[in-house]
Amino acid sequence: MRNRLLIVWALACLFSSPEVEAQRGAVKVERIVPPPATAPAPLRPRPVLPTGPTRPKILLTGYWPPTNEAVRRFSPNPTQNPAGWIGSDWEGRGYDVYAYFPEFNPPNCTVCGRGSGDLEVDYQDTSADFWRIADSLQPIAIITFSRGFNDRSWEAGM
Repeated sequence: MRNRLLIVWALACLFSSPEVEAQRGAVKVERIVPPPATAPAPLRPRPVLPTGPTRPKILLTGYWPPTNEAVRRFSPNPTQNPAGWIGSDWEGRGYDVYAYFPEFNPPNCTVCGRGSGDLEVDYQDTSADFWRIADSLQPIAIITFSRGFNDRSWEAGM
């Protein structure tokens, strides 16, 4: 019984809708004219950033595997990044992104030692290496990735 009432109600709504009544001529239909279109508000332009050697720089560092592998493509060093540097005007965003990290042998070591390259993980050399790189780049941001423990958990510092 309930289903029949529901069907009758649905049919009544369907056949007595304003659209149906308008087609029968029982309802006067007025044409609604939309207001004249206005031009959308202009988008705020992106800030114009310098290009070329004066473009702002971001420095990425990775100390232990696998963090050094994660930032490898941002290394401008062709020995460390034979696939080529992708950091120039990264994604067209007006920033150059550079990465520096140590190399380890074997590459995915658990206990790695100090590594070699531009940024060695050695208490005596790390600070000197870091400041030499930072002073030469003058980055507007520095993001450092490192491994928390020998379980290879990740940590990021900014």
